[in-house]
Amino acid sequence: MSTKIVNLLYETNFIKEEEKEAYIYCFSFLTEYILFILSTLIIAVLFNILIPMTLFLSAFLMLRAFGGGFHASTHKKCVVYSYMVIVIFCTIISTISHMKSIPYTYWIDITYVISCISYLIFAPAIPSNKRISHKEYLIYKLKSTIICSAISLLYLLFALCNQILPCISLCFAAVIASSSIIINKLSKKEVPNHES
Repeated sequence: MSTKIVNLLYETNFIKEEEKEAYIYCFSFLTEYILFILSTLIIAVLFNILIPMTLFLSAFLMLRAFGGGFHASTHKKCVVYSYMVIVIFCTIISTISHMKSIPYTYWIDITYVISCISYLIFAPAIPSNKRISHKEYLIYKLKSTIICSAISLLYLLFALCNQILPCISLCFAAVIASSSIIINKLSKKEVPNHES
């Protein structure tokens, strides 16, 4: 499908021959990303957890966008890991949401705080194939801090209102995002120093 769209763009002189490969990659990535989001939301509807899933996905994707993290060695592994996270999340939220009484426990808060501290210490995680300047590093650091702080304010609001499912959703996003950054650091796939 991406190739057909790009060929049409080329035939109508919208893009040049040397740009075709880049456009195919971008359209393929965008298509797969949209399909992942849609399939995840469909799964959430089937599990009757659309709001928690939307909170999780939104928080995780924002944390990941500016904090970076682990990248699977192949596209297939990336897809498998991504859906594994979604299945684990659905299982946890579904199980908890079907409980008759959901007591608020502080282990969620403690886990969230530890995850956010880890995220703030280690973000951004820059992959080895990307070199950035010191200024760009500081910009990523600032953006990741702002995003984490905004999500933390939202978490605090839900915690004060004793809303456990939204808290678990945001906690799970923070755990996965910070774990991804730590795995990236431990696997030494990150550039040790950014350019000055």
